[in-house]
Amino acid sequence: MVAGGNSGDERHHAFQRALNFLKFRARSQQEIINYLQKKGFTLETASHVIQRLESSGLSGDAEFAQLWVESRLRHRPRGKYALTAELSQKGISADIITTVLAGIDEETAARDAARRKFRKWRHHDDAEISEKIISLLRRRGFPHALCRQIAEEMLQEKDVI
Repeated sequence: MVAGGNSGDERHHAFQRALNFLKFRARSQQEIINYLQKKGFTLETASHVIQRLESSGLSGDAEFAQLWVESRLRHRPRGKYALTAELSQKGISADIITTVLAGIDEETAARDAARRKFRKWRHHDDAEISEKIISLLRRRGFPHALCRQIAEEMLQEKDVI
């Protein structure tokens, strides 16, 4: 259903496609535009769909970014660096990213991420545990100093348990 058909029909079809795309999880506006263009719709049609979704309260990058960050922190904690990269890749503006990440407690997120894996590693020697924790947290976008701090905390916790 590419350009050439009835513009109203094309927009309606594109809107239905976008709704179906949104059934599975929230999406950024750029993800929706990319999806519709891959399906053969014009940028003009995709932009119209975005406006319609936004006016219906079904799409908004600020809401998407907030949901994304909350989900990440709950299920697979990441640092601000990694979250910024993920949101940028999804087409979220720097202003929205800054606003959404302003309230993030990276220390708590890093501690949560380390604790989940620490249970598996606590029988290793201290140097290996420290290396594993630092490596895990660095891959997840946490600052190096925080990674070292959390590794030290986990080792102290190991001695207490």
